[in-house]
Amino acid sequence: FSYHKREVLSDISLKLARGEFLGIIGPNGSGKTTLLKILNGILKPEAGRVLFNERDLGSFKRKAIAKQIALVPQILESTFDFTAGEVVLMGRYAHMENSLFEDMRDLEVAQEAMQLTDTLQFAERLFQELSGGERQRVAIASALAQNPTALFLDEPTASLDIKYQAQIFQILNRLNREKELTIVTAMHDLNLAALFCHKLIILKNGRIVACGKPALVMNKVLLEEVYDTEVETIRADENGRAFVFPKFHITE
Repeated sequence: FSYHKREVLSDISLKLARGEFLGIIGPNGSGKTTLLKILNGILKPEAGRVLFNERDLGSFKRKAIAKQIALVPQILESTFDFTAGEVVLMGRYAHMENSLFEDMRDLEVAQEAMQLTDTLQFAERLFQELSGGERQRVAIASALAQNPTALFLDEPTASLDIKYQAQIFQILNRLNREKELTIVTAMHDLNLAALFCHKLIILKNGRIVACGKPALVMNKVLLEEVYDTEVETIRADENGRAFVFPKFHITE
């Protein structure tokens, strides 16, 4: 895939099983967001195909994709005075075949999505007045209201403090375990990626340079090569997962 003849992704090949939790990591500009948009059908590859349940994603209509795959963008803004409850109900649009108005089923699904994300208490509050972490949980609730089988997220914890980072990934972990929701997330936080994701792929210059379980992918030599900086890795648990820290040279 290219933007204005500038190649962004090449030789990408991967396979996901239902119920997997995949993290896409890599430096800025490595193609993480572009890959998410291609997997979601927003962008079309110049060569190759994306198959969803063995069917070419390019043959799906946009509404049909939205019934199966939900995308939570890095930033969700509203320039209108919508309440959080109304934003979540927007996720039901793909299921409104012949009506512009929601029915009881739509309201029930939206309420369940808000309960799952602990956002029901925000239902009557204006979306613009919520904090960053609260908005992100509402955005996830809106995606869940689509009743998808796969949820894609672009930097879901960007600019959030550790409290909201923990909340977001605990919600995603629960959805993955209890509902077998397939989750694909692009992210910069290597430690959250190692802790929650079943599998990681590392992108560099638009290519996959590593793919596998976090214990295999998160190794010092590979990460230093990909990120072009020195790191320290600490094995965190019996599964071999590692925490990663940049190595600082501080002059006393």
